[in-house]
Amino acid sequence: MNKRRIIQLLLAALLLSGFTIGANQIPPLNTNVQEKVTEVAPGLVQTNISADSTGEGLPQNVHVAQIDLRKYRLKMVMAMNQIIGQEATSDMARRYNALVAVNAGYSFSNNAWNIFHGDPSEFFVLDGKILSEPRSPGRRSVGICTRNDRQTMIVAEPLLSITVTTDESEESEVTGINRRRNEVRGWDKEGAEKEELDKNDLILYTPEWNRSTLTDRNGVEAIVREDAVSAIRDNVGSNLIPSNGYVLSGSGKYADWLKQHARVGSRAKISYQLTSRENPGSPLPLEDCSYTSAGTLLIRDGRRFTDYGAESFEPWFYDLRHPRTAIGMSKDNNTLWLIVADGRQPNLAMGMTLPELTDLLADLGAHNAYNLDGGGSSTMVVRGEVVNSYSDIHRGGVRKERRRCDAILVFPR
Repeated sequence: MNKRRIIQLLLAALLLSGFTIGANQIPPLNTNVQEKVTEVAPGLVQTNISADSTGEGLPQNVHVAQIDLRKYRLKMVMAMNQIIGQEATSDMARRYNALVAVNAGYSFSNNAWNIFHGDPSEFFVLDGKILSEPRSPGRRSVGICTRNDRQTMIVAEPLLSITVTTDESEESEVTGINRRRNEVRGWDKEGAEKEELDKNDLILYTPEWNRSTLTDRNGVEAIVREDAVSAIRDNVGSNLIPSNGYVLSGSGKYADWLKQHARVGSRAKISYQLTSRENPGSPLPLEDCSYTSAGTLLIRDGRRFTDYGAESFEPWFYDLRHPRTAIGMSKDNNTLWLIVADGRQPNLAMGMTLPELTDLLADLGAHNAYNLDGGGSSTMVVRGEVVNSYSDIHRGGVRKERRRCDAILVFPR
């Protein structure tokens, strides 16, 4: 697709942006656009479309990176190379010397004072290794998989089952991976069922989590090295995670199970089953794949997705304008679009609704598309420099880049 066509499609998306929610008219965006097109490298074009506040309608500022995947490849990375902790998208881009980068998935907390900040809030896989389980019913994830040196994009609702088996053929479910033990999991349950979920947990901590488990004393932890239990710690929290193994951390009935079946010297085997919740029994690819989670699905197989509530999102999230980050791929898997729309800045940009973002991606030619983390997280980096405008305002009225848990990077092949 040529540069002029990109401009025409962006303008068309802006023209269609006025619509109504209930009795409230959402004002249209300004269509008095200016363009700036930059060829970052052969096969990689970055386009900035701005519509200022001097004409009719609201201002807009959109950044589009169009990438020829026959010449470039994608890679997902973790902040600080571990789960706990956050890092600016621009720092991740510079650390890996990426040509282009955008922020990716949601994290547990944006507060650096929270010890669990950076923990992905949903399903997360890095280079084929599962590092976080799906948590919210209906929430989809986006995956980038490499097959025969070609990359494809997958949007799916993952269903994950993890079990641990000991020498005695005793088996237990593992209720979570690399998250806070006894985190409230029964948010969609009530009464005794919720209490049962919240007090009984068996968490698998891998070396990617942190140096230690960061748990309290109210549980039992089995230290496993090279698939053999090397130690049992009862009422001793925050144990070190071996680089050649993992820690199983149990509370409630799972603490009792560990004491009974995970004896020192016994073997322990972790098994994973990853399938699609939408197509029961159908396995999701894992080898040579990375997944991150935000939401929602925007386009699947060329069809616009509009049932945002099915992914547990509220109308304020999808029908009001916010800064946005999104990813889309063409039907032939040859072209990828990364989009960042600035917002929450009345003199620069108001942001986009999810329907507006979907229209833009569809007009560009996306056959599949997915909404990534937005708001103050939205960041696009080109050759080490941030090209969009931050919406987070810090002390003294200074706008700063928000630190995130992961990013999607672009490299030459």
